[in-house]
Parts: sequence; structure tokens; C-alpha cells
Amino acid sequence: MHGFSGWLGRSWKKLAFFVFLAILPLLVRSPVLAHMLVISCLFGFMGMGWNLIAGYTGLFSLGHCVFFGVGAYTSTILYTQFGLSPWIGMLLGACMAGLVALILGPVCLRLKGPFFALATAAVAQVFQIFAIYFKEVTAGSNGIMIPFRPGLWNLIFREKYTYLWFLIGLSVVGYYVIKHLIKGRLGYYFIAIREDEEAAKMLGINTMRYKTISLTISSIFGAIGGTFYAQYILYISPQDLFSFDISIQLAFVTMLGGAGTLIGPILGSFFITPLSEFLRATFAKYQSLYLFFYGIIMILVVILMPGGLHSWFKMVASRIKTKLRQRPSRT
Repeated sequence: MHGFSGWLGRSWKKLAFFVFLAILPLLVRSPVLAHMLVISCLFGFMGMGWNLIAGYTGLFSLGHCVFFGVGAYTSTILYTQFGLSPWIGMLLGACMAGLVALILGPVCLRLKGPFFALATAAVAQVFQIFAIYFKEVTAGSNGIMIPFRPGLWNLIFREKYTYLWFLIGLSVVGYYVIKHLIKGRLGYYFIAIREDEEAAKMLGINTMRYKTISLTISSIFGAIGGTFYAQYILYISPQDLFSFDISIQLAFVTMLGGAGTLIGPILGSFFITPLSEFLRATFAKYQSLYLFFYGIIMILVVILMPGGLHSWFKMVASRIKTKLRQRPSRT
């Protein structure tokens, strides 16, 4: 009994948080707000995967849109042409993205620093060109329209809050998967490679093997996100899926939230997505002017909070605790 009460005392905050997440979609009445929350959860989830390869393994990728696009195209083609459920397509898309990572890993992962980043960006451009010119499979630049057939089996819903439920659950699962990996042997290997790859080799760590594992796991997150995006937007095209903007957004989300931290991608996503939508709506009459202010704000945030939102929140919380402890007690 004492053990149960102790466990309950330690876990009530997590339990309350999960209850809040469960009822959050029911509290959202605005379609615009629901859309922002859906996109925030989606990029937060994919940011966890990007964080694994960049934040924990130290490999800055600019080509993660490849896995996003592979997952979306795999599930969409199987659904529209063969009638296969997106749930099955999601699993096959994740396997396909993992296979792409296993093929590209030994090639790109031999490069280091900016050369690795440039190589991954080049791979993304190659995939976009292939998707444009293989019209028989991808429909080329015209893209693929996904028929609106609401149903759980089709992963299509009439209300946005239903997508939000699934993405919140997916983000929670993703969080604990990454946490389990980082707290285990794989996590120590990843961090050792990030800190000093040559020293890790001297310790007997097969760095190429574990970098490939990190990239493969990371690719699965991107592919799953691609399937959800396709079934949510109901339209895919090479320009949207293999866009450099997707990779940059993942980097922004993670770096701003706090690279190498478990909660960082979620914090970054819930900051960047509403900010982007607000600026786009405010400066809608001036075409791309919102990007100018968006860039300025990003620069200021990076300068003022180099450790990301996670470290800033920790600093603020630490100061508040210190002040509360220093307050004189009333007699």
C-alpha cells in the first residue's frame, strides 16, 4: 500500500497532464486553432525524430523531407490506386523510409559537418526531381488528390479535433520511444558520437553502424508524419513533400525548442507554428513580407535564448524557486 501511494505521489502530475491532453481536443472549438494545434503536434512529433539524429547524434540533416515524402507517397499511392488502408500504408511507408535511410546512410554518413548537411539537401532535390518526372507513379507536378471518404479505416475525419487526438497520442508515444532509446545503451552511443566521434571509435564503438541506426529510426518518424499529413490535407505533390522548407522547419522547431532535449521539439513547434500563422494572417496583403518579420523574430530568439526554450524555461523556473526559498517566513 505504501509503495502504491508513493508511486501515485510521484505520478500524479503526469497523470493530470495526460488527462488534460485527452480532453484538450474537446475544448477546441475554433477550426483555425484546431488546425494550428494539429500542425504543431505533427511537426513536434517529426521534430523528435530529427532531434534524434541532430540533437543526440550530432548530424545536422537538411534532407529529412525525403522521409516525409516517401511516407506520404507510399501510403497515398497504396490507398488511391490499390485501396489499401493508410494504416497499413503508414507501416509500409515507415519501412520504405527506413530502407532509404539504410541505403543512403553508408554514403552520406561518411561526410561530416556542413558536408553531411549539404549532401542530405542534395538528396532531397534528387527525390523531388524523380517525383516530378515519374508521372506514371506520382502524377508529377499535378500531384495526387485523395478522395474524401471519412472513416477510421481511411484515417480521414470530418472534424479536425479527431486528427488532434491521434496526433497527441502519437506524440506521447514518440516521446517515450525517444526517452527509452536515449536512456539505454543506444542513447549513450549516440551521445558519445556527438561529443567526439574519434574518441568513440577508440572506445570500440562502430560509429557508422550507430549513426545509420539513428538515421533509420529518425526516418520512421518522418514517414509516419508524412502519412498523417497526406490524409489530413488530402493532396500531395513533389513541391510540397520534398520541399526544403519542411527540413528547415524541422531544424527550426528542434533548435529553437532545445536540441538534445526530450521536450524541446514540442516546445519549439508550439512556438513557431502559431507565430508563423499569425504573421501570415497579419501581412496577408503583402505577399511574402511576413517571412521578413518571421526571420527577424527567429534571429532575436536564437540570440537571446541560444540554449532554446527548454533551457530558458528551466532558468526561469530555477529563479522562481530560488526567490520562493529566499522569502522570509512569517512568524
